[in-house]
Amino acid sequence: MDDFGFDETGVARDEPTYTWDLDFASDADYREAVASLRSAWREDGRTVEEIENGIATTVDDGIRVTLHPGYHDGEPVLRTQGSCMRYRDEYGDEYDYMFDDNGDGTVDEYERPY
Repeated sequence: MDDFGFDETGVARDEPTYTWDLDFASDADYREAVASLRSAWREDGRTVEEIENGIATTVDDGIRVTLHPGYHDGEPVLRTQGSCMRYRDEYGDEYDYMFDDNGDGTVDEYERPY
């Protein structure tokens, strides 16, 4: 295994992160959602970490889940960040759609993140 996240040919390592933008009618609605989620996580026996204007926990698979204002625009986001995993990218463009900058349905060579 090398320092760049690759093992044998075609096998890569990554810590996948997914972010969902959330829309609340008001700041009060956002605070209510944070309080409700905090309560639900505690009822499930999870440790709840208080972070600036939000909360976080780690679920059984080592995945960190965070509800907080976005780093750049301050709008609420739900973010999950996985632990290190190995995978073989055999899916092609159908899973790389987020890198399709020109919207033509294909991730062109210049659009690839690596």
